[in-house]
Amino acid sequence: MVGGSYPRNDITKHADAADDDPKVAWTTGAIKYTLDPVDDLQPGTYVASVEIADRGRISMEDYKTPSVGWVTFQVGMATEEPLVADNCDKCHEGPDGRGYVLDFPRHNKPFSYDAVDGCAACHDYQNRNATGEWSGGQPISRRTHAVHNGSNLNYPLTTVAHEESVEGRNWDITFPQDIRHCEACHSSASSGTWATNAARIPCSGCHDSLDATAHMDLMTWDPTPENPWSGDEEESCNACH
Repeated sequence: MVGGSYPRNDITKHADAADDDPKVAWTTGAIKYTLDPVDDLQPGTYVASVEIADRGRISMEDYKTPSVGWVTFQVGMATEEPLVADNCDKCHEGPDGRGYVLDFPRHNKPFSYDAVDGCAACHDYQNRNATGEWSGGQPISRRTHAVHNGSNLNYPLTTVAHEESVEGRNWDITFPQDIRHCEACHSSASSGTWATNAARIPCSGCHDSLDATAHMDLMTWDPTPENPWSGDEEESCNACH
């Protein structure tokens, strides 16, 4: 990935070759990157993604659309794990059949059926700063729920964690059916974990009242409260939900 504010491997070819990433090889018409060994990873389905952007973008009107792509690969298991959500293109379908594309100037996000694999490259659950707050790409589950339930949120700009995408709209988005119809985004072919693994990150995307936030805080045991997203938290959501 070239540019951006998230953890990445820089494939830029520098004037001084000593500054180049030694894992990158440039050939005519291709750039090859040697990935680290994956033998020590937990068994599962993983995603390798790439985004190549023009660092000369001048404005939201004067730009060159970045190129993006991703591919899954298996570690320690033969069958690909189902997606948590897999229905983006059911509603967000573009005229060319590849899914609606949001944000051409910045990082060209196609909403194909497997869009979560692409978005989660940055909107993961590890992108936190030194104080434990989310920085840059917000977790995909919280932002997605928040955007689709925008008109019902108490604090839409804070919960979506993004400025107004269209001036004056203030994320006033109404889902075109009962918001509790989870299968609209999580089809029967998806993993099903959305229905069984209640957690404060996705739930806080819709339930953002002060009462709801306090409830989630009370139901979470954190031995290191100075870093509330360090990964050692114990959530008791599934005790009741």
